[in-house]
Amino acid sequence: MISRKTRIDPETLIGFIILAAGVDIAIMFSKIPFWIGIILFIIGFILILHSLGWLALEKIISLVAQRFKEKKIENSIARKLIMKLLLNGRIISILFLLAVVIIMTVAIYNSYYSVNKEIGTYDLVLILLAIGLFIYPMIWRIFPREADFILCFLFALAIEIIPFITLMGSDNGFSDTGLGNLYIQYAIILPVIGLLNLSGIAAANSGSVIFFTTQDNVNASVGIAVSCSGIYSTMIFIAAFIAFALSYYEQWDRKLTYLLLIGILAAYIANILRIYLVILSGYFNGMGDPLDPSPFTLLWTHKYAGEIIFICWIALFWWLAFKYFAPDDRESNKEGKEEEAKLE
Repeated sequence: MISRKTRIDPETLIGFIILAAGVDIAIMFSKIPFWIGIILFIIGFILILHSLGWLALEKIISLVAQRFKEKKIENSIARKLIMKLLLNGRIISILFLLAVVIIMTVAIYNSYYSVNKEIGTYDLVLILLAIGLFIYPMIWRIFPREADFILCFLFALAIEIIPFITLMGSDNGFSDTGLGNLYIQYAIILPVIGLLNLSGIAAANSGSVIFFTTQDNVNASVGIAVSCSGIYSTMIFIAAFIAFALSYYEQWDRKLTYLLLIGILAAYIANILRIYLVILSGYFNGMGDPLDPSPFTLLWTHKYAGEIIFICWIALFWWLAFKYFAPDDRESNKEGKEEEAKLE
């Protein structure tokens, strides 16, 4: 049942947005430094914990005791699926083994088979998944919904990013596949060129490179790489939405499908707008110095505008999702107690 009266703590929402931005920055290595993403992820995580009152030790103890006493039954899609796969928790320890296998696989592959020995996008996603698998058996009874969300998010992220970016092309440069080139040229570059021409800026492209002339009559070009196409931020959004739906709903309905499609469309439009603004800043203020980009030049805007736009649209989307589409906790508690009474 959907309630329009359901509210979420603003601190929780802000924490979730900062956490999502941190993941986005950490994965997109070619933009803002990796460590800034890690810091934002930690800050967002702490805000979420603080908003839920988990930082006070006495609250942790009382909350854990209350959860065990209530024996709350979760009927979400994720909980039913996970319990079915893990035989109602009887083989939950296998997740520890799976986490170790993933970490060892990443380490062995990077050491002996990978050309690039540094931690890349795929490595980071798999390491995060291993951490989630390792933590899940410790909290799945105490915080079922939260544990399910984390596990679903990390699994969805790995399932999406690894095969999809492999099909799209190199995750640290320009696309080296036919599918990646087609997506960048027709789904990204053509709409951007259309917006530039409507703005009175003559632009054309050759492959994945956009050519234009600045207002100072300087010929300039901008190449659109896979990491600049918005794939990462879109994949993060889809993974987060799937985890939200599976962890909070008892069945997937048409409203969730429509909401997901709206979110994907919003992510696509935001990425087109981001690239358009980047080139627009280059047209009016120049390309900028790679070593010291001045404010609002093309390089400066490319470095910061994407994260600002991502945070803005994701904040608006999740605010609307939690306000109008979040399930009513009171109804869920009522159904859980009825189910518990039947079992007793």
